[in-house]
Amino acid sequence: MFPRHDFQNPYGRGVISVSCHNLRKTGIVVYETGRRTLLAGILVLTGMAAYSQYLDAPSPAVQVIEQSRKQQEQVATDSRKIKKHRSARHRHFKSRNYSRQVHSAGSRHNIDPRLIHAVIEVESSGDPNAVSPRGAKGLMQITPGICKRYGVSNPFDIEQNINAGSAYLAHLLESLNGDLERALAAYNCGLGRVSLYKEIPPSSETRMFVNKIISKYRSKILNDLISDGHSG
Repeated sequence: MFPRHDFQNPYGRGVISVSCHNLRKTGIVVYETGRRTLLAGILVLTGMAAYSQYLDAPSPAVQVIEQSRKQQEQVATDSRKIKKHRSARHRHFKSRNYSRQVHSAGSRHNIDPRLIHAVIEVESSGDPNAVSPRGAKGLMQITPGICKRYGVSNPFDIEQNINAGSAYLAHLLESLNGDLERALAAYNCGLGRVSLYKEIPPSSETRMFVNKIISKYRSKILNDLISDGHSG
């Protein structure tokens, strides 16, 4: 179906209907009356251009869909840029060498350095400037309370942060009779909450936190055993 436009016939009775069939190709308007059909001739070019634009213009629904598609493409592009930027940042942080501070803190507080490394990887992904929504800061995500307890003046200082975090972890292990899983749970949700249970508290966040660290810790131990076996 082609659009039709009705006009009053100035030359007689009846209504004249303008059919737009082949309008853009021929530029001819066909006037149809009840008794005969007349060719009105070629449209004025400016009129043709205007009507052609009208016919080619997308409907409002099409315009909305097109706009939505462009917005989605822009969001996807921005998302890829953000992920690429984050990935580059994490590679940069992981490339930093803080092994000396980790071994020093491990020796001072009698904690396996591999465990400290595992906590750092889960807590901050190795970002010394990381800040959690709850206000924990730095590599080991120490809280203001831990900073005050262990005399930390700058939680973003790598040495101070690792020393305080390791000291707190050692305190939790001692308080919970060396139970590593419960100590890690207390590192996540607090010693008071863990003391209410004989095992890890029934919190999915805390359980996931503990499982991630234990998994990374075991992996590091296994890698060292493999390396020692090859070197031997």
